Amino acid sequence: TPFLVACSTGASTSVLHSYLDEIEYYIEQKWVHHPHLARMLVLEPDNLGNSPLMGWMDYHYGWVKRQLEQHGGGGGPTRNSNAHNNSHHFFPRGDQSLLSQSLSDYWNLAQRILLFATMNIRPHSPPATTPVLLHRCAAIAMYCPISLLEWVVAPHSYDGEGWVPADLSAATPDSCGKLPLHRAMEAVDSVSMFDEEIVHHGADFDSGAEYDVASHPINLTTMPPAEILRSMVIVTDETVCPRDDAVLYNNPKLEKSRVQLMKKMLLWHPEAATAPFLNGRTPLIQAVAHGGTWHTMGYKSEGGDCGKDHLGVVQLLWGYAPEKLTEIDPVTKLYPYMLAASVPHQVGFDHDRDVVDTIFCLLRKDPQLVAGALIGSNSF
Repeated sequence: TPFLVACSTGASTSVLHSYLDEIEYYIEQKWVHHPHLARMLVLEPDNLGNSPLMGWMDYHYGWVKRQLEQHGGGGGPTRNSNAHNNSHHFFPRGDQSLLSQSLSDYWNLAQRILLFATMNIRPHSPPATTPVLLHRCAAIAMYCPISLLEWVVAPHSYDGEGWVPADLSAATPDSCGKLPLHRAMEAVDSVSMFDEEIVHHGADFDSGAEYDVASHPINLTTMPPAEILRSMVIVTDETVCPRDDAVLYNNPKLEKSRVQLMKKMLLWHPEAATAPFLNGRTPLIQAVAHGGTWHTMGYKSEGGDCGKDHLGVVQLLWGYAPEKLTEIDPVTKLYPYMLAASVPHQVGFDHDRDVVDTIFCLLRKDPQLVAGALIGSNSF
């Protein structure tokens, strides 16, 4: 798309804002009942699965990284391995227009793109808070560069207002009880969009009164970590919570990005691997039910390669919660390896290989499951 080309070739923030202004006009005038069109325009990837956000962050990676370091951000964001390889550690291709733009210009543009990509998440008004932005990134897990995710949790991005540490932000649920990890696992493609509304609230711990964080930023410098987490609850209208069974992992290019983002979420909040979804499924069983694989889709073992560098979503979650391997799915009453065989999959040899590989690896971790299943079947 034109927006993808502009993002990936170093267009200035003013040009990209102009493009978003046009999208905003169409939303207000012509797409009132079709907000997914705006989402599609700002997320639609190229044939390699690289989204406009990935191309934009990768192109400006070096400059943004140095600016973050100058602002006290340590190492800054890391390069996204799935993005275009056209960035430099200095001004990209002689684009001296960067000299006249501040880090805040890029930060504001990044937030605006996230807003257009997740218009179903509120609040829309500033100041942005880390948990809300983390939920936004998770909602576009297949299209969000890791460098942007790390930028979102960097404290100096918020000028002292709205920042919450990464571990607490990753542990912040919405009113349905869903964590950012859950949202990342439910993320859908660029043309799909769940209708949901998130309102961000907090509590004044001096008076005990409820107030809106969007209007009254929390003073994070004087608040204990436990109270920060308690104050940053994201409230979702339960009547429009996304369905737990509405996603199928069937795009190898996009699933690699989902796994990379989930790695970060679990690094910040490992306990999320055991937090159940609304349907009672734990993340591991939910991933299997969605068609998740043990290795990356299309992986083929060669020689002594055991696939450690080809981590799939199921193996990732098993690493954090291996005990969930022996749990029975509360929805289908099947063990995970049985569930893997029953999920509707794409037709094709490579994907059949993925299914068999996942079943084999699940059983390999606990062969006694077969014996248990046979004993159970004799009881009928």
